[in-house]
Amino acid sequence: MEFSGLTFVLTDDCNFRCSYCYQKRGRTRLDPEAAKRAFDLFQPFLGPECSVNFYGGEPLLAAGTMVDLVRHIGSRAAGRKTKITYSVATNGSLLTGGLLDFLESHRFTVLLSFDGYAQDEARRRGSFGPTVAVLRELLSRPRVKLETNSVFTPATVGRLYPSMRLIVETGVAEATVSIANERPWNAAALEELRKQLSALRRFLRARYERTGALPVTNLLKPQGGGVFGCAAGRDRMALSPDGRLWGCYFYYDYARKKGSRDGRRYCFGTPESFARDSGRVYPEVLRSYADLHMGTFWTDERRCAACPDVQDCVVCPVDAAFASGLIGRVMTGDCRVRAIFRDERARMWEDLRSWPAPRPAGRPAPSRGRTQA
Repeated sequence: MEFSGLTFVLTDDCNFRCSYCYQKRGRTRLDPEAAKRAFDLFQPFLGPECSVNFYGGEPLLAAGTMVDLVRHIGSRAAGRKTKITYSVATNGSLLTGGLLDFLESHRFTVLLSFDGYAQDEARRRGSFGPTVAVLRELLSRPRVKLETNSVFTPATVGRLYPSMRLIVETGVAEATVSIANERPWNAAALEELRKQLSALRRFLRARYERTGALPVTNLLKPQGGGVFGCAAGRDRMALSPDGRLWGCYFYYDYARKKGSRDGRRYCFGTPESFARDSGRVYPEVLRSYADLHMGTFWTDERRCAACPDVQDCVVCPVDAAFASGLIGRVMTGDCRVRAIFRDERARMWEDLRSWPAPRPAGRPAPSRGRTQA
């Protein structure tokens, strides 16, 4: 065993009620001592670098547990070879000055959930302005790395391009577009998605010429090749608020929401039981994760292995299962959404091959016809 990622799900509670959220809300909070014991258990098995990630619900509802655990990790990791980095995924509403100072002092990556102009409709009414203020505050902290994640539904997809343009022009260097798939995407919504991504592509193409950067990660050129397989359990582990271990926190969410025995197949037990019997438990549960690759997934139309685009497709099996009800089953609408992203990414890179390299800062743009969004 060698792990490069440990996730602590601090709570399943949240102070927002996002319209597309797949998580089942609860009141459970991770016991700080259980979190420390879990880190101590896995510390001998950490690789040269390890990311420690904090999720929820809204993890900052249990910010004290996060602070306590980071300090514990610092005391245990001192003098050891593993490089520890930290991240937290948050809606930003609970980021106080003192907490921001703590995140900066430990060089956190903050993954801010922000839906741009869809924020008030999809996440919480009145939260747009305060979240923009938090975004700007995070950008002003040089030792905090800021990333954003923006989710769009069939009802809010018309705000995708202006929202992502706002985020990029505010200064975010890494922004992700996510698509909610629990509600069906009809033909009109899919066509609107294509239009919005096309407008975003044209904007990013022009921006790339000026800056050499592509801040929206979904439109980056794919790295590597081969058929995607879920790495949960192999190089990462997650501790849920009830003190159980999973290869990825998504499986905990799936098991709770669906009440599925299928979901519980992916649980490694508690840290204590894992420590007692890891030689049997770990390989046994890991076999369940080993089957989660594109070669075993399917849609209602065909097996994914038979798709000509299988080597350029990445489907999180649990994310797909929140819509389809079965791990490994991909809804046809979700498949079509991914095809639109693939098409726009291919057009982006075809465009860039024919464009000049980014010009140095301060040099005027050459006079040639460009499509500006």
